[in-house]
Amino acid sequence: MLAGALAGGTAADIVHLPDSACALADAGALAETPDALITPANATTHFYPATVGAYVCGDRLYALPQSLDMAYGVALINTATAAQAGLTDIAAGWATWDELITDARALTTGQGSAMTRAGFHFISAETLPAMFYSLILQNGGQVVTNGAPTVNTPRGAAALGLMKRLVDEGTIDPTLFNETSGPIGLAVVEGRAAMGLVAPSAVAALVAARPDAAATLAAVPLPSAGGAPGLVAGPGRGLAVSHTSAAPDVAWDFIRFATLDPATSLQWSLTAGALPALQANGQGAAGEQLVARVPQFAAWLPLLPLAQSEGALADRDRVWHDFTYPRLLTFLQGGATLEETLAAIDRDAAP
Repeated sequence: MLAGALAGGTAADIVHLPDSACALADAGALAETPDALITPANATTHFYPATVGAYVCGDRLYALPQSLDMAYGVALINTATAAQAGLTDIAAGWATWDELITDARALTTGQGSAMTRAGFHFISAETLPAMFYSLILQNGGQVVTNGAPTVNTPRGAAALGLMKRLVDEGTIDPTLFNETSGPIGLAVVEGRAAMGLVAPSAVAALVAARPDAAATLAAVPLPSAGGAPGLVAGPGRGLAVSHTSAAPDVAWDFIRFATLDPATSLQWSLTAGALPALQANGQGAAGEQLVARVPQFAAWLPLLPLAQSEGALADRDRVWHDFTYPRLLTFLQGGATLEETLAAIDRDAAP
């Protein structure tokens, strides 16, 4: 709908981007951010770099970010479910994946050959690619080269190896628990999953919708899979100006006020239930206000400086959801080998 409005010249002067700007920018639909407002280099000193990466296409900046969404990096835990299984200290976290898998196995339940509760649910169209690409970074790899994923590497193999281990050791059944079985957060609240990957924006919405369950939900950072820190984060939301805007200067002035003014930006984060894109709002008194609104955000705030964009992709949504997710799911379900999966992602997602 947004792409159609921009292509047809009927879009508003200011557009709210739900994803990367590059597909729209490459089509000539967005105005470039004026250097007088902020340059791409200066943007990374004001905003968390991961949020800017989705809006820099080539060497040009086409939008300013409002939020950062991290589908990987933190496990949401139903502490009531964990306590019933005897894991009363699970919110203390894990030093290694071995420790996490041990807890996840203890939390998994089944009836006959059917799994009734996943110990660790990480399979959705957003979380599965985020986990895969983040594990590649943590193993010292690079996700994107020249606008396309380059995952057919030893680092990609290491990432898939850990994900398959979670399946093989019985923490999740990817046939029963995946995108079609409903949101991971709701599964955690309802006890169909003891813990799982849930983006912070989804956690905020869940806490607001289910205040009765909020006190039982703990957010705990995941252990690193390798020696290198790194988390792939989505761009969240951002504001851009239509190429056909009749008043671009006025539009950019509003965007400056909405994104670069700390007080205004913080108010939007509090209202939207979103992690901030502006570095000033991820710490100090501003960070405390965010945690007061959504206590689970305390687990994500220290991770914001570690977050990275996977690299400039012409159509990030297509790469993640149309190519990466189904290939990874097929692999986890046993329908393809590791080597076939890595080669297919590189091939399918090539420009």
